[in-house]
Parts: sequence; C-alpha cells; structure tokens
Amino acid sequence: KLNSKTNNYKNSKELVAVTDSELSLLEEVKPFILASHMLWILWAIKNSLCSEIKFGYWEYIMCRWRLYTDYKENYLEELRTKNESELLG
Repeated sequence: KLNSKTNNYKNSKELVAVTDSELSLLEEVKPFILASHMLWILWAIKNSLCSEIKFGYWEYIMCRWRLYTDYKENYLEELRTKNESELLG
C-alpha cells in the first residue's frame, strides 16, 4: 500500500494522503536509516582492503558518509524540535 503511494507520488506533483499507521512506520524506521548507511560504510571499508573486485570503494564510502552525516544532522534536529514542542505543551 505504501509502495504504491510513494510510486504515485514520484510520478506526479500531487501530495498523497498517508495514514497515521504509515506515518508511525516511517517514524519508526528513521534510526535504522543511519544504521544502514553505517553498515554499507563498514562493508565498503572491509572490501576495499581485501576484495579483488575493482570498484570505487573509497568513493562509495565517502558518498555513504555524506548521506549518513546529512541524515543524522536532519534527524537530530527533528528530534530536538519534537522534544522542545513536547516540553512546551
């Protein structure tokens, strides 16, 4: 259900209604996005040292690191904002 909504959104300029359970699921997975980036960074470091496959491991590491740090900054700011709003009322 969510997949079809996101695909529809990508193919149009219209906003798509999302249910509360979908929003809850999206909130729940946010910390795991950081974990995923870190896992792929570690995978690339390991493979850059021992793999015989020619691949731009260090470029991949830097790309993932930028994604990780950008997402982390945005996620932490979102948490700070959420916590401040909860404290205020």
